[in-house]
Amino acid sequence: MMRSNSKQRSNGICLTATREPHRRFGTSLMEVVIVISVASILLGLCVTIMASLMRAQRRVNDSTRETLVLSRIRRQLHKDVHSATSVKTDADGRLVLEIPDQPSVVLSTNKHVLNRTQTTIDDNVAREAFRLAVGSTTKLELLDNGQRLRFVVLKPANQPQAVADGNNQINPKHHRIELESVVGKDHRFSNSNHNHSL
Repeated sequence: MMRSNSKQRSNGICLTATREPHRRFGTSLMEVVIVISVASILLGLCVTIMASLMRAQRRVNDSTRETLVLSRIRRQLHKDVHSATSVKTDADGRLVLEIPDQPSVVLSTNKHVLNRTQTTIDDNVAREAFRLAVGSTTKLELLDNGQRLRFVVLKPANQPQAVADGNNQINPKHHRIELESVVGKDHRFSNSNHNHSL
């Protein structure tokens, strides 16, 4: 800190006058620009982190919902297929499950949806749609001459690895989920118990 001193002599006495430097209050333009820049960087980081957290939360919610839907499909599919005596394919490509003493059950798939239709005894139609994640593909397969039914879900991978097919087209890899049920398993089990009891 610089001080300006001035000396004056008055009657043999030396007088010294000291002048304090001018003190500056407030901030300069450069300081304001630096503060705004730092605040902008911090705000951008916060927005990026929040967006990442929201995407992660959405993925967790979707995964949880899909797990619940697959659990419902597994229970209902096992119940229907195990109770059926036969499974046939109708003219529209749907699977018709013949169940003794009950109306038949019709199963069909449409993209990511499994449809279940059953006509009750009083001719009321009960429809149920099991919706999986958009982008998934579902299909029903009959195996072993109609002795087993397989429900297949193809899900696109989160980070697909491209694979070229014979037509030089690029197809992403899929995750494959399979649910299988044996047709008439409940009836076979009850018949075997009946034979053993004899």
